[in-house]
Amino acid sequence: MIRFTKYHGCGNDFVIVEEKDVAAFSDDFPELARSMCSRRIGIGADGLIIVRENPLEMMIYNSDGSRAPMCGNGIRCFAQYCLLEGIVPITEAKFAVETLAGQMQVQVLSRDPFLVEIEVGEPIWTAAAVGIDTTKYAEQVDVSQPFLQKQMEVLGRTISVSSLFIGTIHTVIWVGEKGSLGVESLAKNPIWTKTSAVDFDVDEEVIRLGRELSNSPVFGEKTNVNFAQVLDANTVRLITYERGAGLTAACGTGACAVLALGLREGKLNSRCEILLPYGTLQIRQEEGRIYMAGPSEKIMQGNYFVAEQKGQSHGRT
Repeated sequence: MIRFTKYHGCGNDFVIVEEKDVAAFSDDFPELARSMCSRRIGIGADGLIIVRENPLEMMIYNSDGSRAPMCGNGIRCFAQYCLLEGIVPITEAKFAVETLAGQMQVQVLSRDPFLVEIEVGEPIWTAAAVGIDTTKYAEQVDVSQPFLQKQMEVLGRTISVSSLFIGTIHTVIWVGEKGSLGVESLAKNPIWTKTSAVDFDVDEEVIRLGRELSNSPVFGEKTNVNFAQVLDANTVRLITYERGAGLTAACGTGACAVLALGLREGKLNSRCEILLPYGTLQIRQEEGRIYMAGPSEKIMQGNYFVAEQKGQSHGRT
């Protein structure tokens, strides 16, 4: 039996457990993530977060079992969990969290509603940082240089893409009137629309393009794909196809990538509001560093019953 809590950050949902409670599975956290995150026979989530202490560290696994370096929405949920569970003193307003992408600084802005700002750090622009496999790309690539406005063949389209590392690997595709080459047919409609308080729609072509590009052999470590629609220099509508999780309602580091690239290309100002189906993120760049502010919300908690033999169904309460 594993004690768990589930949170979401703007619709990006996570199962959170403490390392001491899953020590028996330390040799196979990827399988644990796949089973707990299953939306049919598990709890259901985009990812599994494991809380490690001394020092405080966020370990995050995508729903497919792959480990992610960092997650912007996940770290806000992690921060709230640590405060509510007493792992970090509830009165603490600022603390550090270790991740595979480096140390992140958490600043509590509000407790009710819960809002935190994360200092995500500086974007890295080289093709090497985003794992470009030069043998798979049609043209010669200098991995020490940025991989920006590069043309790729995706599902019969020639699409202009730009990639960077900010917390993890991201690719940005601009949609709209001044969008990227090859996605003109996506320009006429909002990139996502809310259909009810709990549902939203995304063009199937966006999902197909996101899946294909995310898994392109050009990206040796796969890539998150962000479809960004600039409404004005301070406002962007965003949806992300995540490597390891598929289409997600929100991606915090993806929002940071959009701001960084938009500022570099003159599309956006240094402060931007990122509109998502279930919430809004405030992203800013100051002295080259990216900061992300947004909410998290506790959804449920319970006990997860683990079958003795792998592959068997699991239970929850």
